[in-house]
Amino acid sequence: MSNKQIYDLSNFLGIDVPVNIPCPYCGSPLEISTIDEYVTCEDGSIEIEHFDLECTSEPDMDDNYAWNNWNRRHRNMPYVYWLPTYEDVKRWLNDNFTFIASDPSKNDLKKLAHWVESVKGSAI
Repeated sequence: MSNKQIYDLSNFLGIDVPVNIPCPYCGSPLEISTIDEYVTCEDGSIEIEHFDLECTSEPDMDDNYAWNNWNRRHRNMPYVYWLPTYEDVKRWLNDNFTFIASDPSKNDLKKLAHWVESVKGSAI
């Protein structure tokens, strides 16, 4: 039996990342603001491919000085700092959540089931 949480992508409101995966620049908590790309696997499960990861310490953009200072500190060498963190979060997402898409326009599971039925017995 799986201990994964079920999360409906059609009603996405954001996900807080665990504190053991902090911002690589300042150590603040991270949050996932959007999930904008996923794939439907052959077994029908949904695997997250791309999302927007945000540092919760980001100041209001109305404070130009604070935001520019924060942005400079948080954009240095992203492939060294953000990429490993991003991959850790992606692994955590796919290991701890079962994603569904209840909106039929976003749900590829029916299409996948139909495709599986149509190719049964044929060489793929």
